[in-house]
Amino acid sequence: MFKNFRLGSSSHSTPAWDPLENHRQAATNGRRADTVRAHEHFTSAELGIRQLPRAPKRIRVDAQTFEHLELAQTVNLVVKDAFVAGAGNQRLDILASGGESWARRELATTKFPRGNTESQLQRVQYAQGGHCSTHAALSAAMLAQHALKAPVVQIWENEMDHVYALIGDPRDPVYGEKNTVVVDPWVGAPSACTLAEARLHDAGSGEVTKFRPERGLRTGVYNPGQPMPAQQVNIARNIYRMDTEQVDKRLAKINKTLRKDGVGIGAGLVDHIRRGQDAGTLFDCRVSTDPRTEYENRSTGQVKTFDALSPQTADRLRRGDAAMNAIMRTEGRWRK
Repeated sequence: MFKNFRLGSSSHSTPAWDPLENHRQAATNGRRADTVRAHEHFTSAELGIRQLPRAPKRIRVDAQTFEHLELAQTVNLVVKDAFVAGAGNQRLDILASGGESWARRELATTKFPRGNTESQLQRVQYAQGGHCSTHAALSAAMLAQHALKAPVVQIWENEMDHVYALIGDPRDPVYGEKNTVVVDPWVGAPSACTLAEARLHDAGSGEVTKFRPERGLRTGVYNPGQPMPAQQVNIARNIYRMDTEQVDKRLAKINKTLRKDGVGIGAGLVDHIRRGQDAGTLFDCRVSTDPRTEYENRSTGQVKTFDALSPQTADRLRRGDAAMNAIMRTEGRWRK
């Protein structure tokens, strides 16, 4: 699936690959599969949205904001595909992957327990696993590889218990809410959007939460004068693929209970996760904005939605939704 660009070091058994460069070359060579639009491909129920306005919004933005939305959409695609089994704390990803997304998160956080940006990126490099903060760190590293004049900010909102990235700074009147762009590939079907339109939807409870970065902690701020450190960007450009068999073997080494019970990736692991102590802290957040939202470039008149998904991401969401519906029909709730 991925093209190798440089050899790994002697401490790694597989060559390294660069997610962003792979995306660029696949697009250039016509090797990338066509994307799908979330709002065309899924129903609102599949996207975990309880209520939608009858008609989508159309929002006029300046040329720079439109360009940032396009870049954010690309980053969403690249980051989403880098987490090959999905997010480790998203219920649908756990169901669709037989618990592999959770297993990758366990391996990653066990090996790199610190919570700083470099450790988050090392989690992706090692096991392609993590949660929202890991997705946000990789997003920032992808954005660092573009010649942006706007600042890139990582935000942790304690009230939502969620981390995401921004292109622009809402405190700066040049950007504000209307011209700051949200990059949040952790959700099941990510769409690039302006901060003014960012709403995290909980598919289980139906709760909708507005993004309020002013209430959060800035865990990373990068701009042309103070870019992301080169060593961190380099980690994001050298990912070492771990296949499912390796995940299974390494999970058994770090988890005595699973090893003793002979539980590996599949239905048994999903049952273990659902009975586990963290089962109540897993999420079912599939969108962070209305994916039908149209943005119009004031300069050119071009109109687009920014909800493109890879076929792999779309398939994972659909399989996870089907599995969740089966649980709800037979059990009525997620946790046993």
